Amino acid sequence: MLRSREEEWDEKTQLRELNSRLRLYVSRVRELEQENRLLAQELAALQQQEPVGPRGPQQELAELRRSVAELSRAKREAELERAGLRQELGQLQRLGAEVRQLRRRLAPELAGQRQRLARLWGECAALEELLQGLRAERGQLLEREAGEVRALRRDLAALPPPPPAALSLEPLEETYELVLGQACRESRLRYQSQLRALQERDARRGRESLEQLRAEGARGRRQLDELRRQGRQLGGLGPRLEEELRALQELHGAEAGEYQVRDGGPRAAWGRKGERAPGWHRPRPRGRQERTAAGSPRPHVSHPGQLPRAAGSGRGRG
Repeated sequence: MLRSREEEWDEKTQLRELNSRLRLYVSRVRELEQENRLLAQELAALQQQEPVGPRGPQQELAELRRSVAELSRAKREAELERAGLRQELGQLQRLGAEVRQLRRRLAPELAGQRQRLARLWGECAALEELLQGLRAERGQLLEREAGEVRALRRDLAALPPPPPAALSLEPLEETYELVLGQACRESRLRYQSQLRALQERDARRGRESLEQLRAEGARGRRQLDELRRQGRQLGGLGPRLEEELRALQELHGAEAGEYQVRDGGPRAAWGRKGERAPGWHRPRPRGRQERTAAGSPRPHVSHPGQLPRAAGSGRGRG
């Protein structure tokens, strides 16, 4: 439960940071739009001040117009991508809420299954103790039967010897021997039948208890495996959400870097009265480049988790 709360807090913190970065990104886009309008006004003023001039400034003005047009197209593309990113962010937030709700719903069930498994283990131990007690009782019954048989044998051995055989006592002796033998056989058969009944009853109880315990244990193991599998599936959703959040951060950082590079070119290239500043050249982004639909290079940002500051925000216009 503590781990689920920590993961939920981490997800909330990441979403809050992503929202703050998105707000910074939107404010930066608005600043770039305002600077683009100022650049357009400056270009219009320069055109009015110097309608006729050498061929070089006209070409540079045309190039600046193309740059402004490219920036406008890039701005529209960035707005479309921003809308797509907002939609993806909403989907990720909904998915995170579903995952948290599923975890909260499964946590009590998992705790209940664990308690049930512990209870089944306790019942199994109690049945094992009962089986040991039945085996001990069976041993006592066997010892008691053996003692009774030995006592009967001692009683038979302690009987006085029969009187000398006489013609008149022979039928009586034979009858006595037959009755005594029949009584011994009946007692032995009765004890044997009682012993077999006790053994069968103990064996039947032991088999039923063992079968019930095995069935309960197998059912508990299946339920525990199912819960573990569901826990692994829920645990696998966290890395996927983190990867999607990192991808969103990389996209935000790349778009902000593109605006930073494009914003630093036209404003630093002009001096006073439309003259080109010495040593000016069109900036070339370092690192891996991606091509947009208009053909303009898109720089690769090495730190996607941070939004870079604008290159021309703290520099005065020449």
